[in-house]
Amino acid sequence: MAIAFLIKMTTLYIVEHGSQLRVKHQQFQVLQQKTILIKAPVVEIAKIIIFGYCHLSHGAIQTALFRRIPIIYYSPQGYYLGSLQSKNSPQASLVKEQILKAEDQNFVQKQAKIIVRAKLKNSRVLLIRLNGRRPNEHSVAAITELKKIIKCLDCDRSLESLRGYEGNGARIYFRGLSSQFQGVFTFSQRTLRPPKDPINSLLGFGYTLLCQHLISVVQFAGLHPNFGNLHTPQNNHPALVLDLMEEFRAQIVDSLVVYFVNKRIFSPSDFTAPDEKEGVYLKKESLKIFLKHWSNKLSTKMIHPSTGKTVSLRTCLELQVQEYLAYLKGNQEFYRPMLWQK
Repeated sequence: MAIAFLIKMTTLYIVEHGSQLRVKHQQFQVLQQKTILIKAPVVEIAKIIIFGYCHLSHGAIQTALFRRIPIIYYSPQGYYLGSLQSKNSPQASLVKEQILKAEDQNFVQKQAKIIVRAKLKNSRVLLIRLNGRRPNEHSVAAITELKKIIKCLDCDRSLESLRGYEGNGARIYFRGLSSQFQGVFTFSQRTLRPPKDPINSLLGFGYTLLCQHLISVVQFAGLHPNFGNLHTPQNNHPALVLDLMEEFRAQIVDSLVVYFVNKRIFSPSDFTAPDEKEGVYLKKESLKIFLKHWSNKLSTKMIHPSTGKTVSLRTCLELQVQEYLAYLKGNQEFYRPMLWQK
C-alpha cells in the first residue's frame, strides 16, 4: 500500500519506499510506479518529510530550495537522518549573545532551574490528570515524590545538582507513568537507542518529531540550536532545542502515547520484531496513523499563558521560542515557560 498524504495542507509526508516527488504545473506530485498518489499546490506546502528512500526530481529540489521548504529525511524506523534546505544561517548578533549567555553562570543556572522546574511540574500535572481517571498507588507515590523534588529546587543549586534533580525526577515520573498504561503493551523503563519495546518506540519517535519541529522554529528565529543552558553546548547536539523541549514532553508526546496505548490505536502487529540490537519500531504502514494523530495533537487549541491568546500547540511552540529570544536579548527579566494546570 503506497502512503503519501497531507496534513492541514502544510506538511507533505512521504512514507512509501521508492516513491517519486516531482513538480508540475506549480504542484508537488508524489508518484508510485507512475501513479499519482497525491498532488498539492506548492504555495500550500511548508515542509516535506520523507521516511526511507524517495527519488526527488531536480525541479522538486530547486522549488523547495527557492521557496525555503525544508526536506527532512528519516530512516524507515523513524530515526532523523538529516535535512535539505536553503541556507538559513543564524543571525550573528544572536549567536554572539547566545555564546555570551552560555558563559554567564548566573544566566545559565537561572534558566536551567526554570527548565527543570517546568519539566517536572508539567510531568506531575500529567500524572495527576491520569491518576484522576485511573487511580493507583504508583502514580500517587510519583506525584508525591515529584512535589518534594520541585520544592528542593527553591534553594540555590549548582548546574550539576539541577541536572541530577532532573534525571531523578524523570525516573520517578516514568515509574508513575508506567502504571497508567493499559492493554497488551508494558513499560518498565526508558530505553533510548534502540527502543526495546513498543511504548519506548512510540515515545522515541514522538520526541524525535518534537525535536525536529523545534529545530526548524529555532533556526527560523535566527538562533543557533546548539547553544543551550541546561543541556551542554556541543557540536551536532541541539542543546537549546532540547532545553525548550522539556516543558512540552509530557503534555505533547507522553500524553499522546498514553492515548495510543490505552485506546488500543496500535496492536503488536504494528511493530517490527526486535532486530539484532533488540530495537522495536513502528512499521511503515503504521507511521501514517501516528503522524495524523501527531498533527491533530499539535492543532489542539489552548490559551497561551503569556499572551492570553487561544492558539494551537504548534503556535505555542513558536511563541515559546520568542519567549526565550526576548529573555536572551534582555527584553524580559526571566523566561516564562508554559505550565499546565491540574
